[in-house]
Amino acid sequence: AVTPTAGMTGQLLDDYEEGTWTPTLTNTGGSPSYTWQHGKYVKVGRHVWLVMNMKFTVTPSGVGQVYISGLPFANVNTAANYWPATIYPYQGCDYDGDQIFGQIPDGGTIVYISDAEPGTGGNKDTFKASNLGTTVEMEMSINYPT
Repeated sequence: AVTPTAGMTGQLLDDYEEGTWTPTLTNTGGSPSYTWQHGKYVKVGRHVWLVMNMKFTVTPSGVGQVYISGLPFANVNTAANYWPATIYPYQGCDYDGDQIFGQIPDGGTIVYISDAEPGTGGNKDTFKASNLGTTVEMEMSINYPT
């Protein structure tokens, strides 16, 4: 253990946690059958880093925005505090070569999936069930304040 010097109490590492979580793709219109759902996280103080990898089959339908649920901690709930997620669509995502990314909203425990439309200068568009194939594999990483 580190012995704090005068004035160091606010700089001590007294909140560290590692664990797993179960990511779920939601709003697919069908019920995904998962081959695997892996999620890991590290939380230090008020900040969390997490990664996930999932593979599933589904018969997609619907027009709502697809999102990843099950995050182990809520994003800090302050105005305009959306945090970006890196999403790698390994297999089964129809996004016309657009960049796929995620955002966790203020106070949220979900990551909304979007894609950037190059034809509109990279403007954000919702990623819907119609953008999913029947076999999908994706990975994600994100870090955000709690």
